[in-house]
Amino acid sequence: TEALPSVFAAKLEGDAAVRWGRTFTDDLGEAWVKKQQQAAEKALLAGVHTGLFSYAESLGTNYALTRRPEYAEMFVWMIRRAHEHFLSKPTTYGGPWGMDSDFRIYRVFPAWDAVEECSALTDAQRLEVTQILYHWVSDLAHKGRAHGTSVRFNHTTFPALGCFYAGEYFWNHYEAFQGKLWVEQANEVFLFQAATTKPHCDCNSYQWLTIDHVMLYAMASGDLQHFENNCVRRNADFVVL
Repeated sequence: TEALPSVFAAKLEGDAAVRWGRTFTDDLGEAWVKKQQQAAEKALLAGVHTGLFSYAESLGTNYALTRRPEYAEMFVWMIRRAHEHFLSKPTTYGGPWGMDSDFRIYRVFPAWDAVEECSALTDAQRLEVTQILYHWVSDLAHKGRAHGTSVRFNHTTFPALGCFYAGEYFWNHYEAFQGKLWVEQANEVFLFQAATTKPHCDCNSYQWLTIDHVMLYAMASGDLQHFENNCVRRNADFVVL
């Protein structure tokens, strides 16, 4: 397989430079690596919400944006460290992968889909990370199963959306039958939720998390009934009122 070279250069200005400029220009040397690793260890000791997967997601997103290999290599380190921590059977609240780490599945897989193509990684690293991610989702996918036809709340839609993204990845790239089952599980969850404007959550940002997940699922799957049946418009009208 041949890797195509970069075909254009981006120059950020204005708000874009303020928001993302340092992602392109920061020194990603030994001091940066050490800082990332120290932050990860501190987070693990504190039982940080979603474990190290939020850290990995951010690094993977930065790699997708900049194609700087240092971000890809640190993504690999974060996933491996999360797995080592899991194997140590930690007693921190929320489980060995980190409390609610399933919330990050739908963000980690698109990031990994970009990171795994980085030429700085070895095939052994790609295989190891893929196996860890498969283990991670396999342990947590049950949290995203459909339970009847009642409206969902975010602790169901987060992992269900993750199952869709992970399932698409493993079915399309590896023809892993478990991936197909995860996609079917997500379809079952969102089939009913797509027909309603109302989530189970009805307070603060939680309400909008569930609605956002349904819209992301619709766009990722191509099943646009949540848009076509005016659910999105009715929610928008509610916000305006």
